[in-house]
Order: sequence, then C-alpha cells, then structure tokens
Amino acid sequence: MQSTLRENLLIRDGICIVSGKSAQLYHAAQLVPKRRTDIYATIFGPDVPDPAYETSAAVLLVTSIHRAYDMFQCSFYTRDDKIICHSFDPRFEGMYHGKVIDPATVFRLFPGHDEF
Repeated sequence: MQSTLRENLLIRDGICIVSGKSAQLYHAAQLVPKRRTDIYATIFGPDVPDPAYETSAAVLLVTSIHRAYDMFQCSFYTRDDKIICHSFDPRFEGMYHGKVIDPATVFRLFPGHDEF
C-alpha cells in the first residue's frame, strides 16, 4: 500500500511540494497520522477500506522535511485556497516558514491519471 501511494504521489506531485526539489529519497507523508482512524472516517466515510493510503490524504516530501513534519517541527494550514508551510522550529524557519504552496501549480496530473 505504501509503495502504491508513493507511486501515485510521484505521478501527482512529481517533486517535494515544499522545497520544489527533486530528490532520490521521497517520502509519502500522510497529512493525518495513520492511527487517527476517527479523522479518516470523518473525511472519507466508513466505506473506504484504508483511507490513510488515499492519494488525497498525503503529499510527497523529501526526507528532511518529512522528518521535520513527523517531529512536529513544521505543519501546514490553508488560506485562500493555498497551502502554507508553518515552522515551529527556528532551525527550520528560515528555509520554508510561510512558504505558499499553490495546489493548482504543485499538484500535477498526467493524462490518464485525473482521479486523485
């Protein structure tokens, strides 16, 4: 499941959505912790068998940013249909704090892959 999610994110995102860099070590980062099945049930409903592995519930991040996200050193919120990266760690802050991510330009779709 994780490898399929990663492949789908490579198709949709292509690069790390925060850094814009392509790297060999990408990680599929779930936006909600996998153990929070209650949140997934609210978002996707009870009929989705493994919602944590839905492409719409994850983003592609390079290793260092995924690690920072998992350690609560950074997070994301939305404003005006944009995604904003927020840093809680001064070491991370200078690089990507306040970075505006426009889903219309970051999330790419290839022909034949319109349903993500």
